[in-house]
Amino acid sequence: MSTQKSPDALWSRLKASLLSSQAEAPLAQREAAFAGPRHGADGGQALPPHVVAIVDKVHRHAYKLTDEDVQAALAAGVSQEALFELIVIAAVGAATQRLEAGQAAVGAAPAQE
Repeated sequence: MSTQKSPDALWSRLKASLLSSQAEAPLAQREAAFAGPRHGADGGQALPPHVVAIVDKVHRHAYKLTDEDVQAALAAGVSQEALFELIVIAAVGAATQRLEAGQAAVGAAPAQE
């Protein structure tokens, strides 16, 4: 009997652990960070303004996230623990969106002979 799980099952388990476990950041903020400010049902309203900018950067071009962005969010009152959680969740959310887009593209692509 194999103990290996499918990549989809592992990814789902990761997502569930990030969104269902106890955390410093409120669940609504974690869900908004996962979805990204452009995809969130609330238009990013669940996230503080400085965090919206960080989550947007993580989703679109994470390499542009700077120490100044982080310091601005901390100075605005976001705790270091909550900010870390939201950045990690935003990264997993962005990766999930890219994974799903890739899977959809492969599924929609004509078969190669």
